[in-house]
Formats: sequence, C-alpha cells, structure tokens
Amino acid sequence: MVSFYSDKPCVKTRVFPGVEETVQELHRSGARLAVLTNKVGSVARALLDELRLSDAFDAIVGEGDGFTRKPSPDAALALIGRFGTTPGRTLMVGDGLPDLAMARAAGCAVAGVTWGYTEKVEIEAQKPDFVLESPSDLLAVVGRT
Repeated sequence: MVSFYSDKPCVKTRVFPGVEETVQELHRSGARLAVLTNKVGSVARALLDELRLSDAFDAIVGEGDGFTRKPSPDAALALIGRFGTTPGRTLMVGDGLPDLAMARAAGCAVAGVTWGYTEKVEIEAQKPDFVLESPSDLLAVVGRT
C-alpha cells in the first residue's frame, strides 16, 4: 500500500476549497506552519508536493519520521521546540479526533474544522477552542490569538 501511494500520492486527492488560499495567506504573513499527520511522512511530503503546497510549510512530519502517532503529543512538542515557541503560543488545526486529543495533550489551543472527515457534532463534542466552518475562518482566529 505504501509503495502504491509513494508512486501515485495524488490520484484522487483534492484540496478542500479555500484551503490553498488560506495556507498561502498564512505563509505570506510569516506564520510558521507544519503538517503533522498519521500518514507515512514520505507519502505526505510527496502528496503536498503534487498539490503544490509543500513550500508553504516549514515542516511535514508523519509516520516513520521518528515520532509516535497521534494522539501522542511527542511530534507536536518537538515541532514547537524546533520553531522556538511554546504550546501556549501554538494553534493546532485538525479535522479528526486524534488531532484534537493531540493538541490538548500538548497544551495548545485547538481549532476543529467542520469540512474534514469527522462530523461537526463529533468535533463540537470535544469542545475545541474554535470551530471553523470554512478555511478562511482561520485567518480571523489567527488574528485574535
């Protein structure tokens, strides 16, 4: 399976509407951005390359990159240290329950998105600091934090 995805990481994957523009705006503003996924790291990097998004991220970390999978906060805390910041100054954005649990375990603010693979009611039940209905909502949240 990994070799298939390594060879063809972007067969049916599409960026949700508004995500590319929001990521690029955050990147232009100087925000430090990272992707932390349970996908195999090399596949995640190839996928973001194909989607022409990898240059906007300071780090792309996944399985096989030396950290325990989410919801463990280990990789998040390592990235926070690498970026020279603290959990209290970090916002994690996620569309899955492991994302929200990881953010809480790391001591970060957390934004749950409603356009991913987890139902909105499940995201809201976790009581994230922010619930984002669209990618552009993140720009307002980042302006407040």
